[in-house]
Amino acid sequence: CAMTNMDALTIPAAFGVETTGLILGDYSNGNDGLVLKDAKSIADIKGRQVNLVELSVSHYFLARALDMNGMSERDVTVVNTSDAD
Repeated sequence: CAMTNMDALTIPAAFGVETTGLILGDYSNGNDGLVLKDAKSIADIKGRQVNLVELSVSHYFLARALDMNGMSERDVTVVNTSDAD
């Protein structure tokens, strides 16, 4: 049986230890964007490299943009790039 994060909070609380859970969430309503070099639409990046942090919000955003334009990640080459780069 794996212990969940909530279990980690309820065990001390059960013994009278005051416990606080802080949950951070993110809601984006238009704050994301793609920067396209020498392209005017998503269709223009077909066959090109796309630099992003894999499995991040940026990766999801790209996948959604491609899907909304009838494309998929198979249409581009994703290059895993660190935030620092």
